[in-house]
Amino acid sequence: MITANADREAERRQQVSEHYSTYLEAANAYFVASQFFVGSLETMQVQDESEQIRRMQPAAQAVEQARIDYHAAANNVYAFGSEEAWLAHEQVLATLPEKPEYAQARTIDPGEPDEFLGAHNIFLAVFCKEAVATPRTNCDRLLER
Repeated sequence: MITANADREAERRQQVSEHYSTYLEAANAYFVASQFFVGSLETMQVQDESEQIRRMQPAAQAVEQARIDYHAAANNVYAFGSEEAWLAHEQVLATLPEKPEYAQARTIDPGEPDEFLGAHNIFLAVFCKEAVATPRTNCDRLLER
């Protein structure tokens, strides 16, 4: 019985680890895509609006795909994660852009890197406590970064 419980706990940790890892990767990809979009828009030297839209389309599509992937990963955190993980997700979410209207207005609020990193580390600390193979006692040191 003890072995069966240990096996189930190890399997649960593995499943949660995969979902949390995917979530962190998706959050990072969404943040980076939005930063790249804004950087590209700021350095573009095109005055013609239709040409600007055409040139920004690949970056806009990358942001949209990253947003979709992020929300799919967040759904798995909701379904398989803890309450603490969901609260950490909400902090990450607050640092990411809302669904932008970049196709028409070509604007997006990419968020601040330091705010994103802080929220990312909060989620990472939850990951450390709940989903690593061997639980650690010093996970909160991630919050000091």
